[in-house]
Amino acid sequence: MISFSHVSLRKNNDSLLEDVSFEIEPGECISFLSTHGREGRDTLRLLAGFEKPSKGKVLIDGMNLSALSPELLTAYRRNIGYLEEQDFLLEELTIAQNIDLPLRIQKWKKEERAKRVAHLLSLGDLLYKASSTPSMLSESERRKVSFFRAIAPRPKILLLTNPPEDIGSLLKVLHEEGTTILFTSENADLPRKLGARTI
Repeated sequence: MISFSHVSLRKNNDSLLEDVSFEIEPGECISFLSTHGREGRDTLRLLAGFEKPSKGKVLIDGMNLSALSPELLTAYRRNIGYLEEQDFLLEELTIAQNIDLPLRIQKWKKEERAKRVAHLLSLGDLLYKASSTPSMLSESERRKVSFFRAIAPRPKILLLTNPPEDIGSLLKVLHEEGTTILFTSENADLPRKLGARTI
């Protein structure tokens, strides 16, 4: 269960969120609709633990994210996938190594890592570019690699800022498998295609 309880977020005297409350059940697919888009992105950052509310509580299964120690917050983040608009790919690594990185951090076995990375690259028709570096990719390909890195460890919760338009079918599969998906999107058709509930 994800719960926002009277959450407000202020930065530089600017009110970004004001007294927001909602609940999300495990396995739901949620589209955050906001006037300027920023409110949805800030909501995702709060859920990832990258921001702390100015007031109120962000609760995950009853845990107050703001009260978690750095160690527990790191453990929590291992169960979420997070995709921002900026891709943050490591230029010195190949795209296969970029996708593999969270699996190495979570100590997946080498054979399982290789199989998972190859599977994801195949889904994106990028297997032939596995040894390419991010600088050799188009912007849309970089976004797709970033998405695959986010879902590589099979996270329970997936937080997406404007996900690539061509991965809607894959998001639908992930949702059907029980992943809780929360996203902002400039593509008005995506929430409809996914049957998302809008907040």
